[in-house]
Amino acid sequence: MLCEICGPENECTCGACQCKWCRSRRGDYVSPLEDRQMDAHVRAVALADFQDRISTRWNPPTVKGKNMAVISDWIENIAGDETIEAVVIGPHYRDRFNSDKDENFNAAPLNKVISWEVAKPFLSYEYVNGYGGADCHPVFVWTATKIITITEYDGLTGPTWLPRNPIDIEPGFDGVEAAPWNA
Repeated sequence: MLCEICGPENECTCGACQCKWCRSRRGDYVSPLEDRQMDAHVRAVALADFQDRISTRWNPPTVKGKNMAVISDWIENIAGDETIEAVVIGPHYRDRFNSDKDENFNAAPLNKVISWEVAKPFLSYEYVNGYGGADCHPVFVWTATKIITITEYDGLTGPTWLPRNPIDIEPGFDGVEAAPWNA
């Protein structure tokens, strides 16, 4: 049982606490079983932290086991502090294969240069970014130093960017950011 006062990740502040974490920190006797339990817990916490860090880009939250993504979140993450100067939204995957419809998916303005304020609402939907059909819009996004776009391989989509101007940089096969199938 973890110490409710100090916990395994904090310095012991309760002096006489007899939990295994505090006894171990003080150098007191800890049974081999308790030692293994503490090691297992530390490894589990480290693994969970690692999985959280690597999952933020290519494995967004899941719904019923499917990867969900939001293009506008990816764009803002890559743009960082840079102002998004312009956006061009391409036809949604559904528009390309459902040409009998009179209206495009979510009525996004297609193939025109627009501001981020206009584009963001049309790119803020959740979609499944796993294998299968690319259930999203392709985009070009310009900042002062980057051109951001979405890469796709067999329906698996993810963000990437290219430098807007010549700079010393290590290129990848899918832009500066590695695509999930190359990571």
